Amino acid sequence: AGIINLTQSIAAEFGEFGIRANAVCPGIIVDTDMRSAAEAMNKAQGLPDVATRVQAVPLRRPGYPQEIAEAVAFLASDRAAYMTGQAINVTGGLWMN
Repeated sequence: AGIINLTQSIAAEFGEFGIRANAVCPGIIVDTDMRSAAEAMNKAQGLPDVATRVQAVPLRRPGYPQEIAEAVAFLASDRAAYMTGQAINVTGGLWMN
């Protein structure tokens, strides 16, 4: 919530200068060092693994770094020239708003 509010504040403050600010909110992303560390911590705490948690994701699979990169590339492109102050969920439908 803090990052989203900061993104929106930056968008409001600097939009008049042509500066856009958007946030990408990733869901369960695999094949990263961060995911490996999180899985080890989850296992130590007796929490469910990715295979169990993705059953709550409407697309029934985890995401991959390339999918996050594609969302970021879109936001950085001219195709998103009229977007600012947005939080884009890339979660396979786990979070919808």
